[in-house]
Amino acid sequence: MTRFHRLQRCTSLQDSLCAAWRQHWRTHPVDGLRVPDSATLGAVAPQSMRPSRVHENVAAAHARRHTPQEIKPARQVVLEDPLLQKIIESRQRIISSPGNPMERIKVAGVSFEDRQEVLASCNFGDVVILSHEPWNPVDPSAVAVHLLDGRQLGYVPRDSTGVFMHKTTFGRISSVGRNEVNLYGAFIDVQPSLPYFTFCPVALHLGANEHILDCLGQDHCDRLRQAALEKAGKRCAITGISHEDCKLEVCDEWWCDDDKRVGYMDGLDVLAAPLAWLRRLPGIHAAGTQEWNKGMVVMANINGWSVSEAEQYTSQRRQNQLQMSLSAKGTQAEVASQWKLDFSWLREQGVEIPELLRQTAMVKIVH
Repeated sequence: MTRFHRLQRCTSLQDSLCAAWRQHWRTHPVDGLRVPDSATLGAVAPQSMRPSRVHENVAAAHARRHTPQEIKPARQVVLEDPLLQKIIESRQRIISSPGNPMERIKVAGVSFEDRQEVLASCNFGDVVILSHEPWNPVDPSAVAVHLLDGRQLGYVPRDSTGVFMHKTTFGRISSVGRNEVNLYGAFIDVQPSLPYFTFCPVALHLGANEHILDCLGQDHCDRLRQAALEKAGKRCAITGISHEDCKLEVCDEWWCDDDKRVGYMDGLDVLAAPLAWLRRLPGIHAAGTQEWNKGMVVMANINGWSVSEAEQYTSQRRQNQLQMSLSAKGTQAEVASQWKLDFSWLREQGVEIPELLRQTAMVKIVH
């Protein structure tokens, strides 16, 4: 197989997502907002139509300042890894499944705080983060919409939040502009039932601990791990790859309440081993290292992003990890001490918090 064909396989996830978005943009025009026509979408020079650069080429057609970082050595490692190729192909089947349709949603609550300024700076194709806010005092089912840099655009309308099946998902801005009352608004295209690869900044505090289960007694560890595998059908939650094709790992899942500065353990998830490794990456490798660069390429393929978008998302998660509070000062340990980890879920499973976890968590543990 030639290098070009390997590249085609490795970047097929971006192709699938972009094709769905382009079709949706063509068939769902929005009055008064900036929606690219088919001529603009096709205005890309043939010599630049490499599949891995689809997002950047589309953005460039709309004068978007976006110069993604190309990491050729790491990309080559991914291209030549048969296991990663199998994982990526399994992910592609999940993306294109009829059970994960693309939907267009209008962002609500755009007139509050500084959101008009944020919307004015947005561009067609920007990645957005859609996150549940179970602690929201107004609406516990609220789904907030943020850019990768953490700035908030608004919320998903209340009558649309029920279709979001996961704590966090991602989409792209399909149109942005002023409406009839001269306020900026935006529409986003998203597959709300599609699972994505995510980081939780609170979980990164655990540092060298590979998984919470590793801190528990063997009996508890085996029982909880087996229950999680059975519940997941022994398949990766993000890619759907089977335990017969790839080693699976059971990882802890979290909710993160920025206002209360509490991280809530919310159960266990099953991931393909390379994705479980990737989830620990920001806590054990520095940006720019070979392992880091490889991880960014893998994440870009899994989430249908460019490498630079993966870098931006990860950098923001690390920043949140190190600066949990804007007013916090001092060392990393002092910043972390202002946060709490809530392991009530473990108590519900009949597990007491082990001393090892108390010593290594670097944060106050509440029950």
